[in-house]
Amino acid sequence: MGAIARVAQKTPTNVKYELLKQYVEEGGGTLRIFTDRTNPDRTTLVFAPKSLQGASTQSQFGGGGTMGHTAMGGV
Repeated sequence: MGAIARVAQKTPTNVKYELLKQYVEEGGGTLRIFTDRTNPDRTTLVFAPKSLQGASTQSQFGGGGTMGHTAMGGV
C-alpha cells in the first residue's frame, strides 16, 4: 500500500478522478502500479477490475528454482 500511496501523490488529479470513476462503474476493484519496462522511473496507477483483485501480477523475473539441484550436487 505504501508504494501505491507514493505513486498516487505524483498522479494528477484528473487521472485519479478517472480511476475513481472506473471503480464506481465496475462496482469495485483495486489499484495496481504499472512500471514501464523501457523507463523504470515512469510508474503509473492503473485500475484492475474486481475479478483481478485477488490475482497477483506477473513478476518481471522469470521462473527458476533449483529443480532439485543444489550447490552441493543434490539429486
